[in-house]
Amino acid sequence: MKLLQLTALSVAILSFSAINLQAQYLYKFVFKGMCWQSDTNGNIVNIPFTDQTIINEQAAGLGLDPSSLTLVYHIGADPHGDNVDIVRSSDGAFILHEFLFWFGDESSFNRMALTNATGTDIRRNDQLFTQNNSPHTCDNSHGMGTVYTSKKIIGVTNGIPYYKIEGTLQWVVNPVNGASSKTCYGTFTATQVMF
Repeated sequence: MKLLQLTALSVAILSFSAINLQAQYLYKFVFKGMCWQSDTNGNIVNIPFTDQTIINEQAAGLGLDPSSLTLVYHIGADPHGDNVDIVRSSDGAFILHEFLFWFGDESSFNRMALTNATGTDIRRNDQLFTQNNSPHTCDNSHGMGTVYTSKKIIGVTNGIPYYKIEGTLQWVVNPVNGASSKTCYGTFTATQVMF
């Protein structure tokens, strides 16, 4: 019986540690971009958008209050790379993937990130994937664009590195629900640790 209690306690402690470790790698994703598309007259027009635009659009599609959501950069979210996710603002619970930044450091594809000698400055060129239909994304299993990411360790607290992350992304959006195709470009920063 004591062994069972000790095992249960160990699992609880490890689960709590994993939750805390995950939270250390969620950074607020601040974005500013532009999409170009055809209007009803066939003219190409540009439409600016930000991280708040993305949150508002996804919240409307999900029937959620936008103030309850946050857009985060999730370091190491997947073995293939990092994700930009929408999470619940109160506790960081996952809602959906907005962008997947994958394969910039993937040995099976003979790709390597550029790093300095100490590993505190990392530069990557990733493929950008999108997995849901929204005004700025489309569900697709193929890379829809590229991302240049710079991750710099700006400090270490209790053995946990803290990053300044910034970069550019460009991607296409296939026509969805009668809208024209789009080409999008933007810049981002992520420095504020969430939760």
